[in-house]
Amino acid sequence: MYKELKNKKCFIFPYSASSNILKTELEQNNVIILGFIDNKIQNSNILLLNEAIKQNFDYIIIYSDNHLVEIYKQTVQVVDKHKILSATLSSQNNFILNNTYKVLQIKDEKEQKINNYFLQKQKEYTLSNSILLIGIGFIDINIKYLYEYIKKYTKYNVYLATNNKRDIEKFNEYNIKVVEYYSKDFIDLVFQCKIKIVDHSPVEPMLVKVLQIGCVIQLWHGVTVKMLGTQVDYKIIDYDIVLSTSQFVTDYSFSKLYNYKHIIHCGYPRNDILRFDDIELINVDLKLLNQMQNDSNKYIIYMPTYRPLGFENNPFDYKRLNEFGKKHNIKFIIKMHPFIGEKIRDDLNSHKHFDYSFTHLIIYDASMDIYPLLKYSDMLIADYSSVYFDYLFVDKPIVFFPYDYEAWQESADGTMLDYFSYTPGDIYYDFDKLLEGILKNLDNDQYKLDRKNLLNKMFINQTYKSSQLIIQKIEELLFDI
Repeated sequence: MYKELKNKKCFIFPYSASSNILKTELEQNNVIILGFIDNKIQNSNILLLNEAIKQNFDYIIIYSDNHLVEIYKQTVQVVDKHKILSATLSSQNNFILNNTYKVLQIKDEKEQKINNYFLQKQKEYTLSNSILLIGIGFIDINIKYLYEYIKKYTKYNVYLATNNKRDIEKFNEYNIKVVEYYSKDFIDLVFQCKIKIVDHSPVEPMLVKVLQIGCVIQLWHGVTVKMLGTQVDYKIIDYDIVLSTSQFVTDYSFSKLYNYKHIIHCGYPRNDILRFDDIELINVDLKLLNQMQNDSNKYIIYMPTYRPLGFENNPFDYKRLNEFGKKHNIKFIIKMHPFIGEKIRDDLNSHKHFDYSFTHLIIYDASMDIYPLLKYSDMLIADYSSVYFDYLFVDKPIVFFPYDYEAWQESADGTMLDYFSYTPGDIYYDFDKLLEGILKNLDNDQYKLDRKNLLNKMFINQTYKSSQLIIQKIEELLFDI
């Protein structure tokens, strides 16, 4: 549809880091982007809907996985439906544009069929001691590693489901069948499996209904300092089991967020890969992993968290970082959110016409699992992401780079913990200072005791596989054994 939009004047609704990537791609295909529309953020380039429609435009393009319906309903009240397009990201990371009303019409028809099938199955069913793990948006690595453990070490039938087509294709390469969410096969599993396991709070109406059939377990996807429970209703489901990592974490976080019968302090399945070597590696860059194990260079991983307002203010100078790495025998691995990963590739490609080669900078595929690489790295550059708590198991230096702390805290609705009391490493806000700090901390690790103390506070289980303990607790509490 890019050709049809050539020289057309368009707005993108809403503004986000990912819609900024869409803007770049459209402009590269000769689409005229007038700016963004957003209900919360306004500046000279971001307008309210009522202000934007006063301008001469051809289309409004909605790009929002979670709020497409709400944004369309708002927009169609003041804009002709034929002038409202929607963008989606394909499994090949390409943007696809369609007429929104047609997309929603097809979606409504499919949903109606599945809802009818759900009601039909609901009339009579028998649940078996089998397990269904559901990844909405994507298959998170907590779900992946728990699935692997159940498949390898238990007698239970276990199934994976997601609405992410890319993940369905990817797992198929490893001969793992993943059922498509919102299909008849998925509904069949809902009324077959006694145990449902998720790792995000459900907001989609069908998922809420699904999680009321049988027993439901909330893994969540990581310990965090940032505020949770501000965007959705975390208490919409009464969980049979909620996973936590320690009594301290339960007290400041999960006990306030969820309704549950039991809370268990087993730790996260994704941390098993940091402590044990007998786990199959799925969707991991094995070539890079082998390189790290046999290279004289040091490896530093940068894994910043997602920012609602984007990464435009990130002060990383990739060329200088690469030269710094060459000089000091350091290779940097950058692993970001998929859309931000695209932005970094764009940034690096801008250097190509200078015949510059990034020999010490590695962009890790944002859709792949990087956790097996963590234990072979020499340092983590962190900000607010929960990965830095997991990295405590690696027991290597962490340097913190919260260059946008005040803006992030405001956009993320604040923190549950005092960030500065739970960051066992030097904190830098300036790129030059960060480079100095990297050398300082590689040469002299002064935070080993601080990291150990925080590890003991955040994670009770440091001995057994978390997946093993989770299954044991499921058996004790939910299965008739």
